[in-house]
Amino acid sequence: MKRLIDMTEFNGCVRIIYADAAPDASFTTGDKFGILLAGVDPRDLDATAIEYGTCRDVRFLSFQRRQALLDEVLFGFTGGADDMTLNFSAELKVKSFIRLQPYLWDDEKYSKADVYYESSRVESPDGKYFYPVDEYPEFRKFPYKFAKKGINTVGARIWAWYGSEQTFDEGLRIRTNNVQTLYRACQRDPGLLVWPIYGLHHFEDHVPEMAMNLVCSAFLAQQTIDKPIVALFLNAPETIPQLSLYLLPFARDLTEKNYDLPYFKSALAAVYDPVLDPSLSGANLDRFVAKIAAQVRPWIDAGSRLTVLTDYNAKTGGWVDISEALGAAIASSTGNETIVALVGPIPIDIFNYFYATCGIPGVFEGQSSSSLVLSLGQPFLQIPRHDGAIQNRYPSLLIGGNYEHSAAIANDAALPLRDQQYKSYLRRENPTEPDRYFAELAKTSSFIVAVQDSSSDMKAYFDALGNFFQNDIHDKLLLGLVAQALSS
Repeated sequence: MKRLIDMTEFNGCVRIIYADAAPDASFTTGDKFGILLAGVDPRDLDATAIEYGTCRDVRFLSFQRRQALLDEVLFGFTGGADDMTLNFSAELKVKSFIRLQPYLWDDEKYSKADVYYESSRVESPDGKYFYPVDEYPEFRKFPYKFAKKGINTVGARIWAWYGSEQTFDEGLRIRTNNVQTLYRACQRDPGLLVWPIYGLHHFEDHVPEMAMNLVCSAFLAQQTIDKPIVALFLNAPETIPQLSLYLLPFARDLTEKNYDLPYFKSALAAVYDPVLDPSLSGANLDRFVAKIAAQVRPWIDAGSRLTVLTDYNAKTGGWVDISEALGAAIASSTGNETIVALVGPIPIDIFNYFYATCGIPGVFEGQSSSSLVLSLGQPFLQIPRHDGAIQNRYPSLLIGGNYEHSAAIANDAALPLRDQQYKSYLRRENPTEPDRYFAELAKTSSFIVAVQDSSSDMKAYFDALGNFFQNDIHDKLLLGLVAQALSS
């Protein structure tokens, strides 16, 4: 919607029809609108009217009240609503309606009998459907284009609304002001290496180990980059409650120069106790920690530090102002320090800013962020779930170029963040050799280092993606609109 208004300078009326997945959902569609659109108060959506760009009349209507739509309009769209049994063109009195699935989301046409079939589709009130992917299979491989103009700043209106004016979410206000500290540091120093991370909630029990994998990859990369890294975790803290399980004892070992990592080892042994689980080996745990300690020793000697900050108080369920602490940590950071800042959910404009400008390739799991980074040519680390249908989300073939090798390297760089799980090193039978841990994470750190180099093949790969997908004819939104026009 924002893009269409920006492109066309639309000044008519927009009606956003919404529905909640369940009446008792803890996080409603209204809550989502609250972080997607400045000016929206989710407590009473149907009474809300906002402005965006040239459009002065954006209003909301519950799908349950769709009968209030009296006049037929020419055009409607959605970003891939799941229920394919609904004809939104007929339900919402729209002459021509298009649903556009995210990048790589469109199913093959032979799956149409499946109740979970999902595909982009042009709909008309008489029930005639046009599926762009049926006629042009490559359609699924195009992301939505995000324009480069203005992506490197966040407007004052966003900060004012979320940081002081809105009254519907005190936690969101605190989080916005906390992350503004980091934003201001980035504006002062464009070279500040921020590492946005989201989507860890999909990996449940592995989150503490993934957090350590991320931090160790950062320290490995810093041996070459020699700059501080701010790892910005954007998950709701309650969805990743054990994030710091190993980070805090590891940080203490670094601070106290404990070469044998006793605090980290104690935390690990509490989770993987050979006495309680006979499939584990105490000797293998000792070997694994000893190998990590050997790698970390020169980091300790060089004064490496890990600072862990969170603005969420798990005991009270409340949010805390950490803006001063975060600012101080950034100001005093050195080239061998990693700062972990668990900030939590933030407004989408700010979220997009960090992924579009980050110095370290942003980490995410799902498809919602793919279009942003792909169309901007911004390096990223996308971690698929084990049971995901798409195991490599990096484009390998573009018109005029074969990038299979680069796509494979990028994918291989992301997977160790998910797959390096401690139990494989600690089990009694056929344990993984401890040397493999840092050898695998080196794939991630080498990737991080490579995309810093403007002359590297990896940087050239992402530049090629940006050049390709910034072209309007490679934009899924505009291609979808063309398909809609031709099928009307």
